Amino acid sequence: MKIFVLLIILCFGPTLEVCAQTFKYKEGVASSIVAFSTTCLDNTNKKLFENHSDIESVVVWFEEGKPSVIRINDRSSKGTFYDMAFKGDVLDLQNKYGKLNFTFPRLSVSKLYGMEKQNFPTHWVFTSKIFPDSVVQSYRLNSGEKSLIFTGWAARYNGNYEDIEKQIGDEVQNSKNTVVLDSIIVLQGISEKGTSPMTLNDLKLIVGKKSSFSEAALRVFGNKENKWSSGIYDSGVNGRSNIKFFIQLHKNGKVTIVPSKYLNALSLD
Repeated sequence: MKIFVLLIILCFGPTLEVCAQTFKYKEGVASSIVAFSTTCLDNTNKKLFENHSDIESVVVWFEEGKPSVIRINDRSSKGTFYDMAFKGDVLDLQNKYGKLNFTFPRLSVSKLYGMEKQNFPTHWVFTSKIFPDSVVQSYRLNSGEKSLIFTGWAARYNGNYEDIEKQIGDEVQNSKNTVVLDSIIVLQGISEKGTSPMTLNDLKLIVGKKSSFSEAALRVFGNKENKWSSGIYDSGVNGRSNIKFFIQLHKNGKVTIVPSKYLNALSLD
């Protein structure tokens, strides 16, 4: 089925850019039907760029009006991604950059176009790209079902996390220093490339203060008897990658662990 999209829009205030073209739907192939963006003056995140001069921009993908994935673009890397469905990434982001202000794209695209009413599946993708003094809000209508496109999956523990949770809980209870300063911490480690079971390297506390709890967690995750499988890229090749852990110590002494699902790099279609 072919569709020719013609857009005539009057816009007062923000700059509007529109891309429209002839579209032919192919089942199983996600394609952009129409895309447009608005640029608005906005300096609500000015302090972020002043405090972190290496940051060039911040890209936010939205799901149901809330940030889903955030990418920090800096001059030293291709971008660091944060999965906002993972509490470890949420705390890591806040710990590094403080409170960030995100504005969901303002236009009501369904009322403006009604383009999603086709005889094949479609979905909207909403993003905001934040600069020191402006925000570019982008809207894209794609064919096909909405899906996440990952660069890969994080390392996996070769066992049950309940075992690690118990090991940490036992170490905290047996510690001479029973004072716990933080009930929630985030650890980060690196899994190397390889197909054989391995240990995690470069383990460190990235959120939370040093305490008997955090020291016990670092020892347990660094225990050579606890084996891991390396991260896997979307190509199917295993490789070196980061993995984070959201770890909570409850009042009853029980420990719960939630690991990151994806590699450090993550993006949406």
